[in-house]
Amino acid sequence: MIIIGIDPSLTSTGIVSVNEFGIILTSEAVKSKLFGVKRLSDIKEQMIPKVRYDADEGEETMVFIEGYSYGSLNNREILGELGGMIRLMLFEQEIPFIDVAPTSLKKFVTGKGNADKIAMALGIQKTWGKDFETTDQADAFALCQLGLAYMELIPDPPVFRQEVIAGMKAPKVKKKKVKK
Repeated sequence: MIIIGIDPSLTSTGIVSVNEFGIILTSEAVKSKLFGVKRLSDIKEQMIPKVRYDADEGEETMVFIEGYSYGSLNNREILGELGGMIRLMLFEQEIPFIDVAPTSLKKFVTGKGNADKIAMALGIQKTWGKDFETTDQADAFALCQLGLAYMELIPDPPVFRQEVIAGMKAPKVKKKKVKK
């Protein structure tokens, strides 16, 4: 099994892939100096061969992608376009993916859902002994680790990590509005 983590970013989208044992197969940052739609197209063209290569190895592949940060104030529209483009690309390439809420990823790594980038990098270094060129690659690696736990390829993760996975697997139930 191949697990791919994707941390979408306009300046440096992190892509990391690991095998079922957690061994890193690829770790890259996709960067573009272009703007607007040309940037999105450039990022897509760079990502397709990286994601496709892992998926074409003949093994089952699952992508874990960091979801949208709904509380963000800056660049929300273009980040939404980037996220939509990546998800559409995965759909068109017939590569299954699961969205991971940023707070879930942070809790999975640090035990707290509001950790900053520095706390995330320190948590990754402390837990898995890994350092990366960019925080986006570090987050993509963390998504791979979360993916391994989600796919039940990590035996007995700590309780706080089990809680994150259980929350992701729990059915989403819409609450009915009660009229008064």
